[in-house]
Amino acid sequence: MQLQTQHHKYTPEEYLQLEEQAESKSEYHDGEISLMAGGTTNHNEICLNLAANLKFGLKKQNYRVYIGDIRLWIPRHRVYTYPDVMVIRGEPVYADQGTTTVTNPILIAGVLSIKIDAELLPRRQICLLSFYS
Repeated sequence: MQLQTQHHKYTPEEYLQLEEQAESKSEYHDGEISLMAGGTTNHNEICLNLAANLKFGLKKQNYRVYIGDIRLWIPRHRVYTYPDVMVIRGEPVYADQGTTTVTNPILIAGVLSIKIDAELLPRRQICLLSFYS
């Protein structure tokens, strides 16, 4: 006998509640939750170098540079994600009362791994490329 597994579609609110209690970060894509892989030293170094160069290059201008721990909400695609690096012009616009989820980056950067899931990459690209469409 084969067991049928039910696929639960989570609401954004359910995701945020789970994320608040979780020990590791996850991403939300229109009802599906995916655990984020742990980073490597190479990945971390690339992110830090990019963020440092952006911070230095945008010095004394009205831009803020954020790395890894700030969540991005893309309402058009119902996506919560943690870009490796984000730049925001002016003040952050928050998705809720907290200060952990923003909605207004002007630059989003992700460091890709050779092992990245081939199925996930096109979906992520389309979502991020259409963020400002």
